[in-house]
Amino acid sequence: MKYAAKIYVMKEIDRTLLMTARSISYVLPDDYHDRAVSADSISTGEYNHIEKKLTEIAGFTGMKYIWTDILIDGKVYLTTCNRTEQTDVSGLQMYYFMSYVDGVSAEEISAFAGEEPVFTNFTDRWGVFRAVFIPVYSPGGRKYLACAEFTLEYVETTVKKMVMLSSLVALFFFFAFVPVFMSYVWNSKKRARELKEKNAEIEKSEENLRITLNSIGDGVIVVGEDQKIVMINPVAEELTGWGTIEAAGRSLNEVFCVNDHTTGKCVDDILERIVHEKYTGTYSGYLLLSSKNGTEKIISENGSPIFNHEKQYIGSVIVFRDITERQRMEDELRQSQKLESIGQLAGGIAHDFNNMLAAIMGSAELLSSYIKKETELKQYTDIIIKASEKASDLTHKLLAFSRKGKRKSEPFDMHLCIKNALSMLMRSIDKKIEIQTSLDAELSIVTGDNTLFENVILNIGINSRDAMPDGGTFKVTTSNIEYNEEFCRDSAFDIEPGRYLRISLKDNGSGIPRKIKDKIFEPFFTTKNQGKGTGLGLSVVYGTVKDHHGVLTLESEEGKGTEIIIDLPVSIENERPDDKGENSVEHKGSGTLLVIDDEIMIRDTMEKMLESMSYEVLTASNGFEGLELFKKRSGEIKAVFVDIIMPVMNGRELLMDLKSIKPDLPVIVISGYTTANAVKEILALGAFGYLQKPFKKGELAKMMTRVDHESGKKSS
Repeated sequence: MKYAAKIYVMKEIDRTLLMTARSISYVLPDDYHDRAVSADSISTGEYNHIEKKLTEIAGFTGMKYIWTDILIDGKVYLTTCNRTEQTDVSGLQMYYFMSYVDGVSAEEISAFAGEEPVFTNFTDRWGVFRAVFIPVYSPGGRKYLACAEFTLEYVETTVKKMVMLSSLVALFFFFAFVPVFMSYVWNSKKRARELKEKNAEIEKSEENLRITLNSIGDGVIVVGEDQKIVMINPVAEELTGWGTIEAAGRSLNEVFCVNDHTTGKCVDDILERIVHEKYTGTYSGYLLLSSKNGTEKIISENGSPIFNHEKQYIGSVIVFRDITERQRMEDELRQSQKLESIGQLAGGIAHDFNNMLAAIMGSAELLSSYIKKETELKQYTDIIIKASEKASDLTHKLLAFSRKGKRKSEPFDMHLCIKNALSMLMRSIDKKIEIQTSLDAELSIVTGDNTLFENVILNIGINSRDAMPDGGTFKVTTSNIEYNEEFCRDSAFDIEPGRYLRISLKDNGSGIPRKIKDKIFEPFFTTKNQGKGTGLGLSVVYGTVKDHHGVLTLESEEGKGTEIIIDLPVSIENERPDDKGENSVEHKGSGTLLVIDDEIMIRDTMEKMLESMSYEVLTASNGFEGLELFKKRSGEIKAVFVDIIMPVMNGRELLMDLKSIKPDLPVIVISGYTTANAVKEILALGAFGYLQKPFKKGELAKMMTRVDHESGKKSS
């Protein structure tokens, strides 16, 4: 019976060793032994966490030591172990990646070489033990030993107790030994079941946490108290460029490299800020994240410290989100609001300024007609008229920049337009940049708005200037080409077959990187630093060329320069416009006209200009006064000039009332500032024509020629 009892106890001890050793793999992270390859590959926090779990298992089972070993280059290293009272004894300390100075038993070496568990009794500096060594493979294919051991003293004591007990109760076997034995078996099974349930609970908890972190849309990084990364989720992997395995165990600043968006400097104390605020809540910020491959993302970030049940700091969690696209949209919105404000301001200035220019220009023309023979005096009136024209053109440019105002559509000489634009550009570029021109096109007259194209040349020239900080060459050339039907049909632009004027604007600057060439004409896209550009210059170029039924082509190579080619249809009547044409119009008419404008300078000037054409002129200072005057003398009034923006009754309301009284009445709308859409609406309501202030006497004469021509057709 004594022999049988001893054999039974030893089998139970070996079974307990085997179950305990096999349970170790449930405690360890799946990739633990793939990473445990050097003394610094596993963080202290992670090792201490596993040590705590193994110590709990040892407490359940009565084991002395539960540990794992790994064989590297012929040496055995300890990778995990429970904590015991011997850990702090000199020479007996156990720690991560400890090398066995005295070597290990032959049985352990044979376990590394084989595939089956090895049981043995052995002696080392820590004592005499009964142990088991179980070969285990990690998911990455690395082999390690899961080990468990009782002290031989514990084994012998257990055997002696069992033998003594069997001797004392031999006569009462069925009454005493069987219940004790069954109780022992039951308790062993209970401990094994509890151990299995504990491991399953831990495994399920870790799996739930892993699923949760992998499912959320924010990046999450968890670090231990040593500021080394413990965990990183897939979103954080994508944003930082670091994989889970390569990031584990590295310092936070190495993987999570951020710059402050206001200073542009690296923030290397994020963790310190979090720890500093661990008793007051969380830290949140707005940073620029640099990934492993050098790309940058704007992120919003917050973090919190992690404490254990004893209120001790054990690590931190950082959660961050990519807000690059949201920030871009906010910047675009702010820029749009700025442009809208500029447009509103430009419109208000244009209305008042053009009213004054109309009076100045009209008065100068009238004065010029009275002093035709006074050559010396007439040159001064010509100066006033030319200065007024330039001031009017300046207003038109301001409205064009803010995308307000009515776009002109008239023949103009592109060569002259280019020369004017380059003259302005020369004032704003460094002397180290040489401007070259070769305007060789025979047909240089196009139809459109010359002011818009001056802006096009300026925008491209300014971009070329910025691409040549150390100097270079900006060359503008022109030539004539012809597009056939097949090319026009396949083109992305709305163009017609025929002769075209080609304008080439080329620099030898830094060029445009291939990856952003497709975005270069997008609104708000800019490569300049914040506050240095609006991102609208080239988008305006693209819109202007497209509106004029042209073709825009970009050729650029990084480091060699950029060439922008603009093809515009030449004017059907390709003759250079005569600037004196409008002034040379002479017209004489008859009849009564009504001028309605709230500016007395405009009324007086128009009255004198129309009287010089032999018309009788009536005037009114607002819409209501003009309507009442028209009702009294509607039978004799031939045509009415109406300002759009007036007090009491605006031009639109007045137009509708006048047309209701006399549907065939020619109503000519005049205005210092009106958008293109507003002009179209007014003409659609039945207005006869439109004159943009300031206008010359010649333009007024042309309009009256049309009025008299239409009146003559009706009377005949």
